[in-house]
Amino acid sequence: MTHHFKNAVCINTDNNRFQDFGFVICGGGGLFIRDVLPHWKTKISVPFGIIGLGAEFEHPNTCARDLANQAKFFFVRDRHSLNCMHLSQRCLSYDITFSKPLSQSSEKKNDSLLFVWKNPDELIAFEDFYEYIGSVTEKEIWRNELQTHFSVFREYSFSGDRCYIGELTEGVGFIVSARYHGIVAAIQRGIPCIGFDLCPKIRSIMRECGIEDFCIKLNEIGKIRPLLKRAQQHKKNIVSLQQGYSERATASILKSIDTANQVISQHLEAGEWPISCNFDSYQRCVVI
Repeated sequence: MTHHFKNAVCINTDNNRFQDFGFVICGGGGLFIRDVLPHWKTKISVPFGIIGLGAEFEHPNTCARDLANQAKFFFVRDRHSLNCMHLSQRCLSYDITFSKPLSQSSEKKNDSLLFVWKNPDELIAFEDFYEYIGSVTEKEIWRNELQTHFSVFREYSFSGDRCYIGELTEGVGFIVSARYHGIVAAIQRGIPCIGFDLCPKIRSIMRECGIEDFCIKLNEIGKIRPLLKRAQQHKKNIVSLQQGYSERATASILKSIDTANQVISQHLEAGEWPISCNFDSYQRCVVI
């Protein structure tokens, strides 16, 4: 997202040499899953702001709130994260991907499905995720069941870039996803979807979009047939809800970015300092 911030450079999430920069931006949904990263718990020596953060589970302390009080701006992506971090409504924004969303899909084939899986074993090694996920129906069983309902079946890990995701979802009539960004793509493209409730952020975005009824646990395979039928019956309403959410999210995150840039300009003379722009992926690596 460096195109949103003039003179920005990227550093890794474990870099704590903040004194090398005139202003630090920290972002990325996976950073504050259940607590604040250790090097953000100390007094930061330079002006900083937070944008696009998300949480999965309630924080055991007030570190995030304390950090928000120090920050020049502090925006998180959903109400669930606000509650987890013990923050006020003034911190509410949306996921950073809505700052430049995918366009609505021009053609949707009802018999075409995109299946997006995430191996739950990556998460259930952690006690909180283990308790949240519960029992799991295996991927092959889900695949076999879904293939009986669609003549065109695509499968993707959702690790590609934005342009490829647009091409991948072109013509797709339905998305079933165990990944957050699979649901984000469905919302932005206006494609009816079912989300696997693998982590709280998936249910959170579907709830705020108004389609939480289509979010199910990984062992609820018996619900898939009636949900697919219901989605076809209410397709127009689902797409309308998705479009409304996407428009609200885009307007909000762009306003947050504009606010951030105004604050940054107050602390930097143009071109005098670079900006440290710190976004995160699941692997805790820079993704910009």
